[in-house]
Amino acid sequence: MEIRVLKGFTVENWKHRFLPSEDVYRFSQSGKSGILSVADGITRDPTNGTLPNLDSIFGKVQFVLGYPKPSPAFYVANMFCKSFNSYFESMPSGKRINEDSIFESFRIANQIIRNFNNKFFPYAELDFLKRDYTGCVASGAIADGRDVFYGYIADSGFIVLDDKGNIRFKTENEGPNSKGNIDEDVAKKYRTGFKFPKGRTIIRSQYRNNPDEPLAYGALTGQTEAMNYVRTGYFELQEGDVPIVFTDGLESVIQSPEFAEKIRERDFKGIKKLCRRKVRTEGTLVCAL
Repeated sequence: MEIRVLKGFTVENWKHRFLPSEDVYRFSQSGKSGILSVADGITRDPTNGTLPNLDSIFGKVQFVLGYPKPSPAFYVANMFCKSFNSYFESMPSGKRINEDSIFESFRIANQIIRNFNNKFFPYAELDFLKRDYTGCVASGAIADGRDVFYGYIADSGFIVLDDKGNIRFKTENEGPNSKGNIDEDVAKKYRTGFKFPKGRTIIRSQYRNNPDEPLAYGALTGQTEAMNYVRTGYFELQEGDVPIVFTDGLESVIQSPEFAEKIRERDFKGIKKLCRRKVRTEGTLVCAL
């Protein structure tokens, strides 16, 4: 079975264009093998000294005006994709690709992000607001004939559609609030929430990469605890299947009847146009059509 041509894109809702892009994708292909990766940089607080209350229009304007441009979250998302693809591009031909190698590629990318954060956002200076760890969530896959090994963290994912656009397999969304409502928990315990600076501080410091917190989610921030949230797996393709890695901004679009129709037609331009029209913020995918 030959892997079809790899293609990818990032799309934005027009409102999101007031903020810098933080999604990245990368793909490479050799014969029947393909390497697919996407990453979504974690939204940051403004760096101009403001700590906006996101529960008000004024606070949202402050957020946009003070947002770092370019965003360091874009840099670490790019680091992941570059590292993931390079790891498998440089792998010796005799070495076996499996779930362990997928996990190792995520570990190496997380270490690269750690080095970046140690330089620009050292732990001693963190306030989890304008000085927070830079991080990303991500998904990557290696398609070799019928065999696909994949990995992901949080709400980036991997999905396989058949030639009619039906879902054959999809990873679970393990992003924030996937195990329960974090904001409700924070409101109950601390009388605040993510819209407020105090709430963001608590969530980022206690509900991210914290295996001791049942509601916690994972992100590649360089913290070793992040690896507790990396998931890996294997899937065997059938003729006509379309494997896709994606960021959360396109999760609902990919599962829509309109998307299935474009898959049946193998209409990549139509897929991109649909995603651009339907995306609520920003979203990215790489697929093998």
